[in-house]
Amino acid sequence: MKTILAVAALLLFSPSSRAIYPQTGPDHGSIFGRVIDARNGEGLYSIQAFIVEGEIGTLSNRDGLFLLQGVPLGEATIRFQHHCFHSVTVKVQLTSEIRERRIDVGMPYDVEQGSEKGCDRRIR
Repeated sequence: MKTILAVAALLLFSPSSRAIYPQTGPDHGSIFGRVIDARNGEGLYSIQAFIVEGEIGTLSNRDGLFLLQGVPLGEATIRFQHHCFHSVTVKVQLTSEIRERRIDVGMPYDVEQGSEKGCDRRIR
């Protein structure tokens, strides 16, 4: 049962799950960038990056890189979250002239939550 749940979670939140059939066309764009640890500038792995207004989301890779494809044009609110860090929210505007935006985000470590969950041992 744990294996089934793990596979389902991977399919649901994997970077490629949304990229297989992204929305494309004149009314969609993409947002990409890097998520880093604000303490040391290192890329952060497995940070959830998702559009608050929709169903588009992904996880950052081992270098902290992420890609959100099929984002509708207009203003999008992107939330970055992980249980070891304070969440960060960024607003991005995509237009018919600017369909791709790069944003880089530094996430502050959550000392209280991180210590409780043993995050220091896993992310260093």
